[in-house]
Amino acid sequence: MAAAADRKIAEGLEHMRQADKCLKTSVFKWKPDIDGAVSEFSKAAIAFKNAKAHSKATDAYLKAADAQKSAGSFFHAAKSLEAAALIQKETKDFRMATELIETASDLYLQHGVPDTAAICLERAAKMLEPVLPEEAIRMYLKASDVAEMEDKQRQMGEFVGKAGRIFIRIKKYEEAAESIRREIDLYCTMDSHGLINKLVFGLVLIHLSREDYVAADQAFKACCGLPGFADSEEAGPIEALLDAYDQGDEDAARQILLSPLFRYMDNEFAILARDLKIPGGAAKASDGGGGGGGEGRGPVRVDEDEDEYSGGLL
Repeated sequence: MAAAADRKIAEGLEHMRQADKCLKTSVFKWKPDIDGAVSEFSKAAIAFKNAKAHSKATDAYLKAADAQKSAGSFFHAAKSLEAAALIQKETKDFRMATELIETASDLYLQHGVPDTAAICLERAAKMLEPVLPEEAIRMYLKASDVAEMEDKQRQMGEFVGKAGRIFIRIKKYEEAAESIRREIDLYCTMDSHGLINKLVFGLVLIHLSREDYVAADQAFKACCGLPGFADSEEAGPIEALLDAYDQGDEDAARQILLSPLFRYMDNEFAILARDLKIPGGAAKASDGGGGGGGEGRGPVRVDEDEDEYSGGLL
């Protein structure tokens, strides 16, 4: 095995030498052979990768990208950077992988393919969710900014929503609330009332998880001004949940949270509902209050089969 790896490394080094030769100029060769150099750098990268010489493979891809950029081939340069990022992912150098992917997305933008740039950033975000969640958030929000260039409201909403769900996972509830509110605003432009109504419930849960009843109540009342929400089937139960929370009536709150209307939510919202603490609820239950003696209590459905962080390949 070692001998095979050594042969591949030697092969890669020869390709690197040939690439450097392609880039040189002389009295009889006025222009560098960019295409030839890129081909040799790419062959070198593959040889190094097969030999598990990751740093050499990365260097070869970066040199290929530099050559492609010098020729104005931004799209192919971005592809080379993504290939280098994949190697960094394999070696678990996620910060370097992120830097390379972000640069690749900028090159896709220069080439005039914002859709590809957004997809590139989304891939990076999925890769980062389990290991660097705050960087994943940044990638999703940058992808949303790219989608905004094309006025793609739904795609913007999806990216902002994914960022918001990560904020919930890492318990940054204030930032999560801001993201969900922005997601609601984006879906309002598309009249996606079904999505909006579920998001309002999530927004209220976020504020209640922060033990901020006032913010939850204000958010609910503000959303009542959204077209169609006040008359929706979600509005009444959300208002009832707020009343139960304010009164410390845990039994009533649990009955609402277990209603079919809210049992099948986004996993992050379901976890918030499951773990929601009702002020004074335990004391009231021990005094025999709440009328139900705990009947009907149970966990809000959480999809245990769903990966908490859905990683993605580059």
